[in-house]
Amino acid sequence: MLVSNSDLVTLQEHTGKLLIASETLQTWLESSSGDYIQFTNEATLAELRHYWTQYVSADVSGKSKIDVNVRDGMSKRSKEIGTSSFAHGLRSAGPFWLSGLEVLGHTYRRYWETGVAGGNTADCTQLGQKSHVNPMFAVSSAPLGEFAVHYGSEPLLGFHLAETFRKLYYCGEKKALAAQSDRLVEAAKTQFTDWCHAFSAIVRSRRVCVQLFSGEAVALCHQLQLGIGDARFYTKPWKLQPLRLDGHASQNESRWPSLDRFDVIDTSNLGDH
Repeated sequence: MLVSNSDLVTLQEHTGKLLIASETLQTWLESSSGDYIQFTNEATLAELRHYWTQYVSADVSGKSKIDVNVRDGMSKRSKEIGTSSFAHGLRSAGPFWLSGLEVLGHTYRRYWETGVAGGNTADCTQLGQKSHVNPMFAVSSAPLGEFAVHYGSEPLLGFHLAETFRKLYYCGEKKALAAQSDRLVEAAKTQFTDWCHAFSAIVRSRRVCVQLFSGEAVALCHQLQLGIGDARFYTKPWKLQPLRLDGHASQNESRWPSLDRFDVIDTSNLGDH
């Protein structure tokens, strides 16, 4: 939730490039990202541009409204957690989940205390006393700019940490909690780097297309069954915007398959509810 000054500059510079490239669906298609990231409709593009604009313009300087909201929200959640242990990260440990109870509870608590994964030493040292709130965590659809980061957020949840736990607990490398947490974060960063390299290789081979949709998942499912004709549903509850699949990805089947054919569909946490 917190980033260094150089990370903030990089984020806002890149977001500025995205805004330039996404003025229309056509300009996006002609951009360097248009070959592998596409939009199911113009409404999704417009909504993303709305958030990208806020990322660029957000005032995250010390004591700004955004800065105070996020830091107060972190502090409140950290106090709620206290010294409790939470088991929702145990899936990352695989068969070594029992060994991971203590340290994964520690990484969760430290994340909410420090704003960086596991409160790891390297990132905390880099931030020092000059940390900035990450605009991607500060800007949301919540009313009045309220703090809206989910209470279960934990950066290590999506990584495979079983091998690291095997070394820590079964190869004589067990260390203090803080050192264990640092090892887990190092492993996660290495995996993330490897995933980025692998995805870049697939992009260069032109074997992947990511199609984005922002709206209500079940409405999209119904609309996909009907095809790309007249809209029969609304994009999301409490909105009067018809759900039309009018993006380039749905109109150019010679280049990419139609929207009702896909290998993977990610619905965020819909399956949990």
